[in-house]
Amino acid sequence: MEKAKNSVKEYLLSKEVKFEELHHEDVGDPIEYSHKIGTKLEQQAKALLLRCKKSGGEKFFVVVSVPASKKVDFNAVSEKLGGGVKSIRVAEKEQMY
Repeated sequence: MEKAKNSVKEYLLSKEVKFEELHHEDVGDPIEYSHKIGTKLEQQAKALLLRCKKSGGEKFFVVVSVPASKKVDFNAVSEKLGGGVKSIRVAEKEQMY
């Protein structure tokens, strides 16, 4: 996970994006996270790694970010990807590394 975190940080720095880094314990739930850092769900975003599969069998991953108080609309994601997507699901934890 540290490698992914550093990659995101390096990308933001390379694009001169202003950001604030918050350090906290790992949590797996947006509600628990909001309690840890003292925010409302509406004030934070959650990012999900999605595993997609096209009709021809090609598999690929996308990252989507939505308000923490909302759920991902898989149909909308499929439309944004331009069609031809047969299935979308949340990636397994092991696929994130």
